[in-house]
Amino acid sequence: MWNVGIIDGHGRKNRAKINGEGELSVVVHPHPPLDEEVSALPYAQFFTQDGDGSTIAMNVNASTTNLSFEVNAVFDFDIYVKTITVLLADSGAAISEFGAIAGGLTNGLELTWRSADIGEIVIDNAIKTNFDFYRLASGKLAVEIYPNISGNNEGVIPIIDLAATFGLPYGIRLRKGTKDKLQFIAKDNLSTITTFNIKAFGIKL
Repeated sequence: MWNVGIIDGHGRKNRAKINGEGELSVVVHPHPPLDEEVSALPYAQFFTQDGDGSTIAMNVNASTTNLSFEVNAVFDFDIYVKTITVLLADSGAAISEFGAIAGGLTNGLELTWRSADIGEIVIDNAIKTNFDFYRLASGKLAVEIYPNISGNNEGVIPIIDLAATFGLPYGIRLRKGTKDKLQFIAKDNLSTITTFNIKAFGIKL
C-alpha cells in the first residue's frame, strides 16, 4: 500500500493534512497569497454611449432610435463586472416613476450581455420604474427615494451586486480581445430627467 502525501514545492517538506471526515485542512490568512502570479486590479468604468468612453449622460431622447450605453471588453485584460451602480435623480421622483417620469417608461430600459461565442442574453428588458432597478439589486439597499442626490433633486441609488443577484462570485466576465459587452439600451425619451448615469465596478486580470 502506497503512502501518498502532498508536500509543498519549496523543499520545506510541509505536508497537506487530511482530517477525520476526509476534509483537507487549509489555513485562512489575513492577507492574499504573497506569491500570487496574477494580480487583480480594480476596475471602474461608466456605461458610455456605444462604448465611446466619454458620453456618460443617459438622459437622452431614444424614443425614435434606440441608444446603447456600454462597457466593453478590452484587448489586454479580462474584466469581471461585479457591481453596477445607478444614479437617477429628478425633481419630484417617486418609486413608481422612472426618475420623475409619471407612470414610468413605455418601452423600458434593457440590460443585455453580449458574448462573441454565446450571443445575446437579455438580463432584463423591462426596467420601467425606479423600483425595477431595486428588484435587480436584490435588496442590497433600502428601496427609498433619497433627497439631494443631484443638486436639490430627489433620486435613487440602487447598487446591483451581480454576485448576489445571479450567484456569479466574480461577476460577469468580459473576455480580453473579444467583443464581449454589457449594455443598457434606452428605448424612450429620457431627456427630461435631470441626472442619469450608470457605472460598473469590478476587477481586471
